[in-house]
Amino acid sequence: MLVPFVILAVFLVVLLFVLGVRRKKYAKKDIHFGYLKEQYKFDLYKQNSGAFGPKVYSLKGSFEGTDVEVKEQVKRSYRNSVCYTHITLPAHFDFEFLIGKENFISLIWRAVGFKDIEFNDHQLDREYLFKSNNEEAFRELINHDILNELNRIGSIFKGQLECKDGELTYSFRGEIISEEVRQNVEELVSFMIKILSR
Repeated sequence: MLVPFVILAVFLVVLLFVLGVRRKKYAKKDIHFGYLKEQYKFDLYKQNSGAFGPKVYSLKGSFEGTDVEVKEQVKRSYRNSVCYTHITLPAHFDFEFLIGKENFISLIWRAVGFKDIEFNDHQLDREYLFKSNNEEAFRELINHDILNELNRIGSIFKGQLECKDGELTYSFRGEIISEEVRQNVEELVSFMIKILSR
């Protein structure tokens, strides 16, 4: 007779704990997205994805004369969901490219003969994967200054930068819930604008 009440009590405690954790996370996101909104005069949007689904945030505005959009996207799988943050700027390039961190899959591709673009910089070529459908134009775009800048921000470059369909997008797994991540986002937007100004 007492067992159902114990189960119900445990369920309520777990539910309250989960709701408390979510509330704290959204309070942090409110702070950091609010800071970006005020600092750069961006428009802030919040969207609920159902009663128990996550709340996703997005920002739109102009920074140094360039349109910027920062938006979250929740990707759901069978067991869990993962939040990605995308920073998107309009691009004027007539070719596509990708800059990402080397990972296990890219190393396997390289081992079986797929080539990426290399810049004869051992550190960068080992750490980054460079791809483009126009290698000559890409090499002209990613000059010595951009490579040095990429080296400088290497510790915060944890996602991938892709230029496709008239947009330059940096995507990373995670949310802007700390000052460190927020500052990284600001640094990455500045880096993307440097590429666009070439």
